[in-house]
Amino acid sequence: MTSMPSKKTIKLVTTNELALLVQDNTKDTNKLTLLVQSNTKDIAVVVKELREFRHEFHQYRTDMKDKIDRVKEDLVEIRKDLDFLTKRTKEDDDAYGSDILKINKRVKELEYRVKELETVAA
Repeated sequence: MTSMPSKKTIKLVTTNELALLVQDNTKDTNKLTLLVQSNTKDIAVVVKELREFRHEFHQYRTDMKDKIDRVKEDLVEIRKDLDFLTKRTKEDDDAYGSDILKINKRVKELEYRVKELETVAA
């Protein structure tokens, strides 16, 4: 069986009907244009806010890096001071120990001389 080509029905419209169809399409197009413009403005606001946030975040990161660098520098200075104090304390301890030994030796010498003098005086 051979199929026959379908016949399209063409509806004849009047000029007034065609004008109404064009007018409706124009209204829809205008609504769509307003919607696109509104969304474009919203997108522009979001993009602006994102740029501001990115700038603020970059500034925050830079500030934090600077603060961390200063803390590291302070730690280096504290380590130097601690090393110096540790060395000085050790040197002082050694000196005190040496002084104590000298004083003990001197006390023993004096005690010995006192005993000698007591023996001679007796």
